[in-house]
Amino acid sequence: MRKGRKSWGILRYAQDYSAPAGINESTQWFTAGLRGIAMPKMKTHRGAAKRFKKTGTGKIVRSQAFHSHILTKKSSGRKSRLAGEVEVSSANTYTVNRMLPYK
Repeated sequence: MRKGRKSWGILRYAQDYSAPAGINESTQWFTAGLRGIAMPKMKTHRGAAKRFKKTGTGKIVRSQAFHSHILTKKSSGRKSRLAGEVEVSSANTYTVNRMLPYK
């Protein structure tokens, strides 16, 4: 809670709440308190946002692993295949979708 604000307890619904006597409901601090009643926003997992992206059809793609270092022993064809992007497996799709709610 911020300094200098009064707490009137936990509010479940805005329509069940009326302002205390002598409080103007248009004041900024009062309306800021009512905004807290709405459901909280889901947060995007920032690590996942950097690693995955969604295609136009809604599929989730990721970059291939094993293409960042120790490349001298790998053939050029293998490196070429690893350079592309692949679709996330169906086992992990639900988890990645939860980490990226707005993407």
